[in-house]
Order: sequence, then C-alpha cells, then structure tokens
Amino acid sequence: DSRGRVLFAVDQVTGEITITAPLQYDAGKTFEAVVEAKDQGDIPKVSEATMTLTIVNVGNNAPRLEVKLQKTVFDNTVLIPEDAKNSTFVGKLLAIDNDPGVSGDVTCYSAHPSFRVDPFGNYFAIIMSGSLDREQAEKIDVVLVCSDAGSPSKTSSVSFQVLVSDVNDNAPMFSQTQYVANIPEENIFGRQILKLTATDPDAGINKLFTYSLFPRENSVFSIDKDSGILKARTTFDHEVEKRLNVIILATDEGHPSLVSTATVIVNILDINDNYPEIITKELRVQEGIGNMKHVGNLEGSDKDSGVNADLVFSMPPTDDITGQMFKVNPNGVVIAIQELDRETRDRYILYLEVKDKGLDPKMTSGTVTVIIDDINDHAPVFQFPSETNHTA
Repeated sequence: DSRGRVLFAVDQVTGEITITAPLQYDAGKTFEAVVEAKDQGDIPKVSEATMTLTIVNVGNNAPRLEVKLQKTVFDNTVLIPEDAKNSTFVGKLLAIDNDPGVSGDVTCYSAHPSFRVDPFGNYFAIIMSGSLDREQAEKIDVVLVCSDAGSPSKTSSVSFQVLVSDVNDNAPMFSQTQYVANIPEENIFGRQILKLTATDPDAGINKLFTYSLFPRENSVFSIDKDSGILKARTTFDHEVEKRLNVIILATDEGHPSLVSTATVIVNILDINDNYPEIITKELRVQEGIGNMKHVGNLEGSDKDSGVNADLVFSMPPTDDITGQMFKVNPNGVVIAIQELDRETRDRYILYLEVKDKGLDPKMTSGTVTVIIDDINDHAPVFQFPSETNHTA
C-alpha cells in the first residue's frame, strides 16, 4: 500500500529491502507490503510476494504525553482563580511508554514551582503546589517533563497555559498616605484644594473605586467621588483655624469591597486682612530725664501672622511741642529728647501710627498719653514773710 511505499524501498537489481522512515513499536502491529519481481523480456513476466514485517520493541521510545485539563477556556488552556489553594486539582497527565521492562517506567515533574504532578493509578494528577498572583503574572506557561528509566533515558515534554483569574485581594492604594495642601484664607466657595490619586492593581469590577470623606457628613470639604478632587465648602479664616485635617477613603467595588485611607493636612494661609492696634494707652515717667533717655515701650497687636503681624511704629511730624520732646523708634521704643519737667508740663499726648509689613500694609493711627511723675526737685519756698514784705 501507499504507507508501505513510504516506509520501505526495494533495490531493483539486488532485491534488497531497506527502511526509509523511523518505525514506532506498537504492540500487535504488523506491516504488510507486496513485492513484485519482473523480467526484462519482450513480454515481461511478473511474480508477486507478500512481505509481512513485525516491529520488535528494542526499548528506545520516549514517553507519549497527553494533558487533560479540568476547566479549559481554550485548547490546552485552563482558568484558575488567583486565590486557589494548594492541592487544587488542575487536570490529568497521561504518560504512555510501551517499552518493555524498566524502559517503560515513567517519572514526571513540573518545571513550574506552582504546580506538581503526582502519580495516581494509570495517570499523573496535576496539582497546585504554590500560590498564584494575577497582579504578578496573568498568564503562566506550565511545562511538564516525563522521562523513562531506559538506558539511555528518553524524555518528552508537554505544556499547557494557565489564565489566572482575578479576585479582589488588593485595596486601592493612594500615591501618598499623607498629603499636605495650602489654601489662603478668604478663599472662594468651591475652590480646589488638592487632587488625590489612587490605583487598584486588580481587574474588572475589582479595580473600580470611588473617593469619599470620613466621616461622610462634612461641612468644610467636599470630594468628587470619581476624580478625587478635594474642594472647600466654606471660606476659611486663618485667625480662627490655622490647620485642618481630613480623612479620605478609596473604596473599590469588589465583593467584599476593600478600603484604604489617606490623610490630608490643609494649612490655612494668612493674608493681610487685619489692621494693627495700639495696645498701650499710657506711659509714666519721672521728671528729670532727657537727653535721649528711655521713656517706655509701645505695645501693638495684629491678628494676622508672620510679616503681616510685624509692626512698625512712627510719630508723624507735628508742629506741637511734643515732636520736640519725644522720639518714637520703629520698634516702639519711646525716647525723651529734652529734659522733662513736671512743673512745666505734667503730660504729653503722642500722636502715633502703627503699620504692618504685609505686601498690602495696613495702618492704624492712635494716641498715647505720657504722664510726667513728680520728683522732689524743689525746696519749700516761704510765701510770708517774704523778702519784700515783713509786715504782719
């Protein structure tokens, strides 16, 4: 037959029959081929003979392998959830070797550490032996290797593919566990403060998540559940609250859902929105001082902070004698320029200005009274008798 012509060839002169392709042993299998002999006469005479060939096993066949998987999604591909436990049954490995004696004894192993093959009757069981993580490897090629005990040993291999299906084993992850944002006071309602970002390495519905505030009832902040944009729901006042904390949740849509948190620290930045005040209303000093001597220190206040609360004092030019008697330094130190005499004048009113150092400086005017206290700098004077009147 045609198969015999493929496997065998006959030398036309000598009649020698040779093998033209490798022969595989199969128990009980024989080959038959018709051999024809023809002379070269004018009218050739032909004779035929049937050749029967039995293949003798000499123990040199590698095992023949076949995999039968438990839950196939495609040919030679099995779907396994990433949370599958150790010893989960995956499928069967059939290893056939018809060689006689030990040449037909087969041992098998898995080249992938997450799987093993255990002998079980007339087949090998493919078993989970390690953990899977879809986020690390979504597809796995598993190679199974089998060898017989012949000499030399013959080895065969077969492979199958594992698709690792997702389970919700990862909570959304913020890019930072703590965020710091700054917003100036007197902000407009709805101003954006910060955009938070989170990711979830799971797949499908397990990777979808939304943002929310904790607690959800919040009169100060709002957050867009999809974009993660944090906004102000009020106008802040640095003088009332300088820092606020808010907790943000990211909750995925898996079952059960997983949650992660991040903290946002919101610093309310000061703007120069308050006028300074002169606290000092009165200074007292003993008479007799002068010649650039210290009279006292002015105190002021400003509800703002930083440079917006740094104050500079001054005394505007005036035609009043006060301007000749006193000097006010920028730091609020009052100096007596000329000697003070209570008997000449017992009080002075200083007209002052105080200004902050903000970019848009605020200034306040006011007065401070300097009271001159008496010292015993005069001896008693007789009114009678006097030098000009001795009459009683």
